[in-house]
Amino acid sequence: RRTPIDDFFRSLAAAHREAAAVIFSGGGTDGAVGIKAVKEKGGLLMVQEPGEAEHDSMPRAAIATGLADVVLPAARLARKLVEYQSSGLKLARGPEALSSEQHATIYRILAEVRTQTGHDFSQYKRSTVVRRIQRRMQLSGLVTLDAYHDALRGRPSEAQALFNDLLIGVTNFFRDNEAWEALTERVIPHLFDGKGQRDAVRAWTIGCATGEEAYTLAMLLLEQRAALASAVRPKIQIFASDLDQAALDRAREGLYPEAIEADVSPERLARFFVK
Repeated sequence: RRTPIDDFFRSLAAAHREAAAVIFSGGGTDGAVGIKAVKEKGGLLMVQEPGEAEHDSMPRAAIATGLADVVLPAARLARKLVEYQSSGLKLARGPEALSSEQHATIYRILAEVRTQTGHDFSQYKRSTVVRRIQRRMQLSGLVTLDAYHDALRGRPSEAQALFNDLLIGVTNFFRDNEAWEALTERVIPHLFDGKGQRDAVRAWTIGCATGEEAYTLAMLLLEQRAALASAVRPKIQIFASDLDQAALDRAREGLYPEAIEADVSPERLARFFVK
């Protein structure tokens, strides 16, 4: 099945950092995978309010990813996009161009995030931190770091929103296909060497986001085990962890949009998924 919206969003993200993706009325779940690529590059995701849409499945699928920045009726979406793009906010060409006062305010912003969420981003790549803060400032209509710091202190939901932006959980099934092919050919077969039914093959997915990587690994391990004689098939145990509780909740649910057909073969869809 073709997924032109997903393909377009992935292409858009590859060509343009900080692009804006807008999803309107439409049937199916096309777009729900490609928007992750836009968000990963610091882009904006806007979605039409499903109750207003003639066909609400595409907007609902986008919202279900947890990545939507703005959900509004179509007319208000247009105004919000203009406001966002015309704000002209640019903190600096790079972290090195920030003043000492701006650096100090960014440290206070990160300290506030740590206080409210329990997570410390002070060692994160500074250019990423600056871009994510700038994006949140644009969405909030704020033009100074001090004003944004005050907003963080007054609105706990904003600290969570910045936390989500900094931890953007972007992943797909079989993402970075060359790496998965190398794992399949060079590593996974050796994990089963010398093991029998009483043994176990164990793996840990660190930073599993919404679970696609963990389930991809599970598919590959199960396929390798199926190639062995039944008498020497060990148990398989996979651990998956992440800082983002909301992402873990979606990973546990294991419910994904039909648009994953762009990344998962028909054979694997039939074997490992229930529609």
